[in-house]
Amino acid sequence: MNNNSNNNEPVVIGRIKKGKTGKPLVVLILFLLIGGVIFILPSIFNYFGDYNVFDLIKNGEIIEFFTNHDKFVEQKDKENNMVTTTTKPVVNDTNILINSKAIIENNNFNISDFNLTNESITYKVTTSNNINFDKSNYYLVLKQNDKVLYNIKLTDEFKDSKEFTFKFKNKLDSILEVKGSIREIKESEFPKVNLNNNILTCTLDDTTYDYTFNNNMLENVKETKEYQDDGDNKKYLDIFDEYSKKAKEINNYGNATIEESIDGFTFISNVDLNNYTGNYNNYYSLNTTANKVSFEMNAKGYDCK
Repeated sequence: MNNNSNNNEPVVIGRIKKGKTGKPLVVLILFLLIGGVIFILPSIFNYFGDYNVFDLIKNGEIIEFFTNHDKFVEQKDKENNMVTTTTKPVVNDTNILINSKAIIENNNFNISDFNLTNESITYKVTTSNNINFDKSNYYLVLKQNDKVLYNIKLTDEFKDSKEFTFKFKNKLDSILEVKGSIREIKESEFPKVNLNNNILTCTLDDTTYDYTFNNNMLENVKETKEYQDDGDNKKYLDIFDEYSKKAKEINNYGNATIEESIDGFTFISNVDLNNYTGNYNNYYSLNTTANKVSFEMNAKGYDCK
């Protein structure tokens, strides 16, 4: 008889290694934390905006930043705008590279919104004062390679802003490196002009001025405008009405006619400046020098000979 005292005892046939049951939970928590931080960070950056958290702490502003955020940001923006406004430089007689973003500044006005081509330049003059540029000596001076291309006379009387276009008499070979400045050019700087039979003729588009001088001093102005109807009826009637009124007024101290044709109208005036009491552009005062008339009319885009 075999006695087997171990029949009822368990037999070990292998070992199962005890795993670390807490590890998956830790990984999940870390994953959620990292994901939450990544998700929240953009909102935090947006909330702080341009403000540096360390600077806020250093300046003792961190509590106010969080407790009164909107007012804090509004006040800071006002302070920044004040600094920008008060420290903005005023540029005068400085050559600025001409492009669409350029701004040439003077104490009383600025010139901006440039559009430069080989044939013309368009620009906007802005002023907070009511400046009569016709009675000033302000010029927009264009240079290229330190050579003056054009002196452009600033004209008209206005407040706020006005756009102008100046057509070049000769096309520019290149519009690269064209620089501009604002200058006051005095009559003493105007070049001397040689007259042909004491007459200076200045033409731009459909308008011609004949200036008559005596010893280089202006005595008489003749204006001829040959307006061609372009099909815009309202525009035609407005311009015709303007020159009809001009003719009526000039006939009080000179001679003026306006005649319509199939294509448009022709206006002709002839004024002895001894009798002139009007206030029309390009009708210079009695005894204005030939140098002044020539320089300014050329600077307005006219071709004077």
